[in-house]
Amino acid sequence: MGRLASRNLVAMRITFVIFLLCFLLKVNGQGAFLSPMTEISEIDGTISLGAGAGAGIMMKRWLIGAYGMYTSKAGRAGDSGSLHDLNLTFGGIWLGYAQPANEYLAVTLGFKGAMGNARQEGITDAERQNDRFWLLTPEAGVDIALGRDVRIGLSTGYRIAGD
Repeated sequence: MGRLASRNLVAMRITFVIFLLCFLLKVNGQGAFLSPMTEISEIDGTISLGAGAGAGIMMKRWLIGAYGMYTSKAGRAGDSGSLHDLNLTFGGIWLGYAQPANEYLAVTLGFKGAMGNARQEGITDAERQNDRFWLLTPEAGVDIALGRDVRIGLSTGYRIAGD
């Protein structure tokens, strides 16, 4: 098994343990959460959709958690005429603060810090590239209560990336 596959397996196991702990905390009423996540972002001028999940603990108005995302973008033809696809996989810490406006709405501020992997694939091995990167994402948004234990959050942020 390659190094990348081994790291992905370890990351999947850690994510599963975090999700399980958060589920058990939520069952016991300690303020934990588990949430699916989607994002719309721009990569090289093209709109891309991403999917992932987050889990964490709410302590009064503060959130401490972890998240992971996957984004894929169909690329353009390379020098050999083959199509290059770009896949981004990243995850890390998630910190946030929620200020309730009323019982159904809260204003949120958040910060995400992540490490990730960008993989560009072509048809041949010579056209395959793999790079590590880091991300910092400050964000602001709103949480809307849909029920006692169900909320939907909408946020906007700016992603700062480096390698």
